[in-house]
This record gives sequence, structure tokens and C-alpha cells, in this order.
Amino acid sequence: PIINSSVSGGYAPLVVFLEQSENVQEVYWNFSDGSEATGEIVEHIFRSPGEYLVQVRVVTDDGREATATKKISVKSKSIIVHVPNIFTPNGDGENDFFFVKGKNIKIYFLQVFNFKGSVVYETDQIQAKWDGTDAFGDGLNEGQFMYVIKAIGEDGTDLSKTGQLILKR
Repeated sequence: PIINSSVSGGYAPLVVFLEQSENVQEVYWNFSDGSEATGEIVEHIFRSPGEYLVQVRVVTDDGREATATKKISVKSKSIIVHVPNIFTPNGDGENDFFFVKGKNIKIYFLQVFNFKGSVVYETDQIQAKWDGTDAFGDGLNEGQFMYVIKAIGEDGTDLSKTGQLILKR
């Protein structure tokens, strides 16, 4: 048999329609995620990221069996997981940096502004951490700041956002 699928990959949760090519009496599917199904045409939802080897086993009218496999690749959705609203760069080892946590981010740009509208920090690296200093390495005063995040996920999702944060020493 040959497995035909609506897609061979995408982002979780991924809905896939599968059918096998042969005219047979029985059709058994194993999705390699702990679930199985029967029928010539089936729908399956892959809920977790990973590489799945879908197997179909067919039984003909005369009892002969044949199998085929197809790989389905499921990726994680793009997401901004966390943007802190306060940080305390006082050297105590706790909450000393302002940084954004995200998954599967393709394009990223962050700017932090003081309330006069001046940029005090910017980066295009999501793993970068701001320690509350200006461009000269001098510590900024406590207070409120604005941030603007421009981010596009690998799945095409616009994850851009704005907000306020507090720097407290």
C-alpha cells in the first residue's frame, strides 16, 4: 500500500487525513503516539511536537498482509512565553535581568524606552538580557519603562506586543 496524507508536517496540534491506496478488506493504522485506528480513510490529530512514523497494515480478501509507513513531522507553535513586568538588577542573583522567553521565534526585535521616549536598550537576540544600564554601562534610575517587541514566529504568527516594566533596585 501507499499512504496518502493531507500534510506531511506542520505545527501542533496538527490534523492529518490519511488514506491508503489499496482496495482491501481490512486497514489498521498505528500513529506511533499511542493511538490506533481502522478504516481506509482516517483523521488523526498529533497534539505534541515530534517525528511520528505512521504505519498502515492492510489485509486482503485472501488473508495476505502488507504494510507501509510515512513520516509526519510536528513542530511546536511559536509563542512568547513570558515578559516580566518588573526586574531588580541589584546583584542578589534573583530577577537581576529583564529578558523575554519565547519558543520558535524567527524574527525578534526589542526596544526599551524611558518615559521621555528615548531608547535605553535594544536587541535583536531573544536570548539577550538587559541589566538596567544605559549604552555607557551606567545604571539607570528606578522607574517605569515601556517596551516594544516586534516578533514573528516560525509558524508565521505575529507575536509583537508592547507593555510597561518597572526597574527597581
